[in-house]
Amino acid sequence: MDAFLDLLACPACEGALHADLSCCGCGARYEAPAGIPHLRLANDARVDLVRRFYEHAPFPGYPANDSVAWLRARAERSEFARHFANFIMNAQAVRRDGAAALDLAYVAAGRFDGFWEEGLKPWDVAAGSLLVEEAGGRVSKYDGTPLSIYTPPILASNGLLQEEMMRVLSI
Repeated sequence: MDAFLDLLACPACEGALHADLSCCGCGARYEAPAGIPHLRLANDARVDLVRRFYEHAPFPGYPANDSVAWLRARAERSEFARHFANFIMNAQAVRRDGAAALDLAYVAAGRFDGFWEEGLKPWDVAAGSLLVEEAGGRVSKYDGTPLSIYTPPILASNGLLQEEMMRVLSI
């Protein structure tokens, strides 16, 4: 915890923090529910605005009454979260840019070694999957069966890692 505290500073005076999360400079005390320090200024209008926004809609696209605990439990049951965790444990790095077409183009160009995703639409994968195949890579479903752009999921690789990526997705 000491190394972690060295990275933190009091938001009121930028002073160092003691182990009990009190400021060495101004003496302000901060709480740490669930081990995460609340280093917020009490009457900061910007912080209050953001806090009010997330109280009504904690995560864009999710109903406002969803609790963080419920969302965390949902993520733990998610196939995507399981696959993501497995790739983190079995790969050197994982990047998720959020644009399937760009990610597939990066696989085709050799910038990325592979790509996997569930729930995409045909327009997300049609051009990118063709680019990967034309560049000598492989595109399939997670189990190795041929890809249909109309029925996800998609697995694409440089061709050398397809079998290994299929193995990770089957864990």
